[in-house]
This record gives sequence, structure tokens and C-alpha cells, in this order.
Amino acid sequence: MNIPTKHNLPILNIHGVALKIYGYGVLIIGKNGIGKSDLALNLINKGHPLIADDSILITKHGDKLKLNAPKENSGFIYIVGIGFINIATLYSKKLISKNVALNLIIELSETQTNEIYASIEQKIVQENILGINVHKFILPVNNNRPIPLLIEILIKNYTQFKKNAYNSSNEFIKKHQSCLL
Repeated sequence: MNIPTKHNLPILNIHGVALKIYGYGVLIIGKNGIGKSDLALNLINKGHPLIADDSILITKHGDKLKLNAPKENSGFIYIVGIGFINIATLYSKKLISKNVALNLIIELSETQTNEIYASIEQKIVQENILGINVHKFILPVNNNRPIPLLIEILIKNYTQFKKNAYNSSNEFIKKHQSCLL
């Protein structure tokens, strides 16, 4: 595969939205119309800076991946029925981030309500981008779920996992398995 470069750095353009949530560079992906930009606007409104909407540039710097917006899109988000919103003028320049390390990918996946409860474990996989593995969570979504809150909780759980190798789902399962013995 021929990967384009910018300033001799491998670069990839991905459809989605990127935000800095609790200090982590998060790429949110999913099919068109699933609500990525609406979700991003809700998270921006909670104080999480926008990196890019719709078109996300991912560059490889050694063993790290960086998230950026194309220059012409920087600081703007498109909301269906409203149009383009300039985050700096509507909120603040502080709610726009650039050149943020990619730490986590969240894939929004449409599901039926009964499918949400089919598994009690988090769905975590590895996604290889430009030769670097990144943790990816698959988050089932539907109209009844508080997705912005769930994203924040997912990031907090991920922080515990990264810092302390702690997984609350595993702890829950172990506690219940010991009751069955």
C-alpha cells in the first residue's frame, strides 16, 4: 500500500471526529449519520476540546500517532440542520486542540436495545494504524443511551486500565465466579 506523506511523515485521512477527553486523544468513528458530530458538540459543551471533525489527519511520529485537522477545517464542526459552527467564536479557542497523540479509538456501533446486554465485558480490540496498534472500544449506541456520559466513563475506565492495569469488568466477573464455587 502506498501511504501518502507530509513533511516526510506518513499521513492518513480518516472520516470521524477527534477530541481531547480528559487529556487523551480520542478518535470516534462510525458509519455516516450515527451521530459523531452531535456527540462531539455535546462533549465540547462539557469542556472537551475539538481536534477535528469529519476529516482527521493522522501522522506517524516515530512510535506515536498524532491527530490534527486539515488546515481549512480546523476549529469547525458541521451539525446537520444547523450548518458549520466555529468553536473558537461560539465557545473559546481553548476548546480547540492540535497535534494531539492518538490514545484511543471508539467505534460507535448501531445496535438494538436487547443486544447491549448480551455481553458484560467491554469490547476492546487492537486497531493497526500506520503500523502502530491502538486500543479500540466498540460502543453500542441507540437513541436511549446517554452516549456523551458513556464516552466520559469509558475514558475514565480506560485511564484506570492504563495506569493500574485495573479492569472493573474482570473484577466483577471474578467476584461472581468465587460466589459460584
